[in-house]
Amino acid sequence: MEDEDHIYFFFRESAVEYINCGKTIYSRVARICKNDNGGPHKFQNGWTTFLKTRLNCSVPGHEQPFFFNEIQSMTPVDSDLPVEDRIIYGVFTTPDNSISGSAICAFKMSSVVNAFDGDFRDQDESNSLWLPIPKSRTPSYPRPGTCYNDSRALPSSTLNFARLHNLMAQNVNPVGDRPLFVKTSLGERLTVIASDARVRDVLEPRNKFDVLFVGTTGGRVLKIVNSVLIESMQIYPYHVPVRNLMVLEDHLVILSDHEVSSIPLQRCSHPSAQSCGDCVALQDPYCAWNVLTSECVPHKGQDISKLLQNVEFGFHSGCPESSYSDSVAQNASFHFTSPTSSTSAVTISTTSSMTDPSSLSSSST
Repeated sequence: MEDEDHIYFFFRESAVEYINCGKTIYSRVARICKNDNGGPHKFQNGWTTFLKTRLNCSVPGHEQPFFFNEIQSMTPVDSDLPVEDRIIYGVFTTPDNSISGSAICAFKMSSVVNAFDGDFRDQDESNSLWLPIPKSRTPSYPRPGTCYNDSRALPSSTLNFARLHNLMAQNVNPVGDRPLFVKTSLGERLTVIASDARVRDVLEPRNKFDVLFVGTTGGRVLKIVNSVLIESMQIYPYHVPVRNLMVLEDHLVILSDHEVSSIPLQRCSHPSAQSCGDCVALQDPYCAWNVLTSECVPHKGQDISKLLQNVEFGFHSGCPESSYSDSVAQNASFHFTSPTSSTSAVTISTTSSMTDPSSLSSSST
């Protein structure tokens, strides 16, 4: 992953700052400058701008957070947006020998940048805590880790400091200080994530949604929008994990160890979404109800004045109440009277051969 000046790395490793309390794994984000050519003399074979810090994906607790410490996958950064608006999403899991759980956390790139611009961390003695280094002990110019015109001309004070102190004191916490989606299951974990960024809203075109596609160890792909699971697709048999996902134009490419599959990003023509209410209830930002043709259609390229959609709540006052299926209609008054409460997620299941799904069920999230 990269931006204008840096290349970013995401990985997990044994946490050196926790070693006095036992062995544990932390997720990291690290970066180097694109123009880092190594240093002079003895530093010529090493990076001069390498910095790293912890990515914290956890559920807050009264006394102790519940951590998802092991990063599995990240989405790329959208470099077309200003830095303050860039968001990346990651899949994190618990260790294999602990309570089974997976989570999706979102991070602002501005938080990552702020962490790298903050204090460094150090340990005075082998039994000491890892604490922030006072600014008086940090070289001020050039600051370690910043991009320099010629890294081979960096002073030895900066190079020696960077070699010994590449861990930052500030962790990168998720948006909202909690995961946006959590899955706990003994038999299935999340494996990989991809996103289709900035899908526009029919009601308010200035609003845009990031549509997340998440693979699982059980051969499924989950579609998630605004923390709501809107679709679950069984792509491969339950014993075949999804290893990678790629959004290519209007299709999602899915890879297992031995197969490559492709499905459309939008699945608006589902047979159980043939009414206005049930189409809107999909909460799928790709789909909207066309009042002229009475069809659930992809809204891209359509006259939006003829479309009905409500991604946030899954209900629209323009749809007759009779157009909602029984399970959806039961929640209609709940959605209109309590818009800040949890919404109903529509889950569509497909067969492993990716034929059209045969069932449509509603579940609360």
